[in-house]
Amino acid sequence: MNAKIQDVVDVIRVRRGYHVFLVLLLWVCCNLFSLPAHAQWTGGIEGGTVFRDEGSATRLRLRAENQSRPLSHFVYVDWIRPDSGSNAFELGYRPRYWFSTQFYGFGEASIRTDRPILIDRQLLLIGGLGYSVISTPEQALFVEAGVGTRDTELVDIDNNPQEDLSETLTLLRAGYRQVLSDLFQLEFDVDVFDGESLRQTLLEAGISVRIPGGAVKFSYRARRIEPDGGETLNDDDSFVSFTYGF
Repeated sequence: MNAKIQDVVDVIRVRRGYHVFLVLLLWVCCNLFSLPAHAQWTGGIEGGTVFRDEGSATRLRLRAENQSRPLSHFVYVDWIRPDSGSNAFELGYRPRYWFSTQFYGFGEASIRTDRPILIDRQLLLIGGLGYSVISTPEQALFVEAGVGTRDTELVDIDNNPQEDLSETLTLLRAGYRQVLSDLFQLEFDVDVFDGESLRQTLLEAGISVRIPGGAVKFSYRARRIEPDGGETLNDDDSFVSFTYGF
C-alpha cells in the first residue's frame, strides 16, 4: 500500500511540475502579446560545433529579448546533438522587473533534457534580486542572488528510469561584458547552483568578432558538479559558432 501511495505522489508531483511550467509559459505569452507597439525586440540564431573530450556535437541556440522598463524579457531555446545521437534540449524564460535604474527583481523558469549526463527531465524555478553595477553601450556588469526549486528525473545508461530528485536551491550569478574597438566583445559568466544534493558551478568565457551580418564567437565552458557524499565531476568544452542577429 505504501508503495502505491508513493507512486501516486510521484505522479502528482511530476504533473504539478509540468503544470507550473505551462502556466508560466502562458503568462509569458500574455505579457509578450500585451506589450506596447513601440516595444523593441532583438534576437539571434547561433549555430556551431561543441568540442568535448569524448567527441564533438552540433549546437543551435535561438534567443529573443526585450529591454523595455520596468518589465524586460529574455527567452531562449538550446539544442545540442552529440555524435552519439543523444539530444540535449533546454527552453527557458528570464524576466526582470526594474525597481530603479540599477536594482531589479528577476525570475527564471527552464525545462531541459540532457541524456548525455543521464537527465531525462529537469524543471528549474527561481526568483531573486539583481543589481546592475555597470550598464553602458561598451561595458556591463551585474550580480544576482536567488532561491528556488529543482526537480530532476534521471535515467541510467540503458534509458531506464532511476530515482527522482526534488530539492530547494540557491543561485549566485555574475556576468560581465566588454566591447573593444567596436569589433570585439568579451563575455564572462559565472553561475553557482547550491542544492541539497549537489552543488554545480558553471564558468563560461567567450570572445565575439563582428563580421557583416553577424559575429563569429569562440566560447569555453567549465562545469564542476559536487554531489553530497559523492565523487566530484569536472567537465569542460569549447564552442565555435556563427551568430546572426535580428
